[in-house]
Amino acid sequence: MDKEKYYMNLPKDLSGSIAKNRFRLELLWGISKMIDEHRANNEYTIIFDFKCDIELHKEDELDFYQIKTKKSGNYNSNNLCKKGKNENNSILGKLYALYSPNYNIKLAIVCNKQLKINNKEIDFPEQCFGDLDQDVLDDVRKKLCTELKLDTVCLDTVFYIFDNMDLLNPEDSIRGKLVKSFVDIKGEEPQNPNALYRLVVDSVREKASYEFDSGTYEDVVKNKGITRSEFDKMLNAHKKESKNGINETQEYINSLSFAKRRRYNTAFGNIIEMQQSESLRLIKIKIYNYIAEHEDSLDDIESYLEEISKLFDDDFDVEFTDDMKSVQYIIIYYMYASGGIFIMNVIFDKIYIFDVVKKEAYSTEFKKGVNIITSSDIDGTDRGKSVLLRSLYHALGADSHFDSKWREKDKVYIFIFLRWMIKIFFDLSISKKLFKIFNAKGNLIFTTIHRSELADFFGKFI
Repeated sequence: MDKEKYYMNLPKDLSGSIAKNRFRLELLWGISKMIDEHRANNEYTIIFDFKCDIELHKEDELDFYQIKTKKSGNYNSNNLCKKGKNENNSILGKLYALYSPNYNIKLAIVCNKQLKINNKEIDFPEQCFGDLDQDVLDDVRKKLCTELKLDTVCLDTVFYIFDNMDLLNPEDSIRGKLVKSFVDIKGEEPQNPNALYRLVVDSVREKASYEFDSGTYEDVVKNKGITRSEFDKMLNAHKKESKNGINETQEYINSLSFAKRRRYNTAFGNIIEMQQSESLRLIKIKIYNYIAEHEDSLDDIESYLEEISKLFDDDFDVEFTDDMKSVQYIIIYYMYASGGIFIMNVIFDKIYIFDVVKKEAYSTEFKKGVNIITSSDIDGTDRGKSVLLRSLYHALGADSHFDSKWREKDKVYIFIFLRWMIKIFFDLSISKKLFKIFNAKGNLIFTTIHRSELADFFGKFI
């Protein structure tokens, strides 16, 4: 009997599928396992809730994982071999029923609590039952032989895996692992991390919740499993270059006349080298937002180019030629059409706070990455941490409430970020707080007295 026929004859565990329409911890662990196998560059299929909680199928191997969680206490050789009320098998007995000496099979119990043997917790993250002390080994063998009516059992392929799972926020842990692994696998950040996570989660939930039997191994893989190629397609769908309009722009340029094609290809190469320019990024976002607001009136690319150039040509720096501008317009056009989106990280560069009454000033500079705002080792608090953080929120349009000791009307705030300067101060002539935004050239580009309008302004770019 080949491996697939053997597998199809194993007892099914469909009782869990109907109850698991919620996304439970074992499915998250299955996603984590899938990520590990993908990073290891292995060919695999992960089966969710068919013969066991989580299954890993490889060309010459079948791994079965039974996921258990405990809020307190530990598993030991006794309670793992003890049948629960109204249960036909013990935890270990149910798992061992999947074993055959004729195939390369790994059986594992995965738990958030360590295995405890002879009143001692085992520190190893993975413990083979076959390596336990002989008296414990003999006891487990005897109990399993009695329960399963077997002459002998082999515990060299049975493991206890201690996984310190985050039971309170497991989704956050897996989301972080998925995004980090995406960067390692694809060499870039996902286009939309939350959308990628939802895609993977929904796909796994659908597989785990499939309630009907599958008559063939191919049906099991289709209805209950996710293969390496399927998971890779999920990852590829969220690569940034997959929806950046580059391929479509190159196809458009190749359709032009010879002379124009040569000019545009030169401009294309130049514009690609400048994609990380902060000033260009802001222009691209404005163009993208314009397309989003007027997509119904943009009948074709030629009329679009004619219209958009009148609106944005003057926004480009002097080093951009007319051909480079046109190519950039085309890239954004096709990016929008393919469903691509802009995601901009907000990085504050500097903040200045002036007290015009006391004639005092405070400033700090931020670096890219993690910035730690901490108290003094000497006197603890009262170092302005809360004021600083509230000021940053304030700069983006949030309604920040400062301490009563903080006389806001005496303060002038200046923030530098996104190549802009934001100035916030209390205008005595109108008795209102005034928000002003200047571009990198020092030109005033936006002003308002309403925080909501300030937030709407940033919402177009962030």
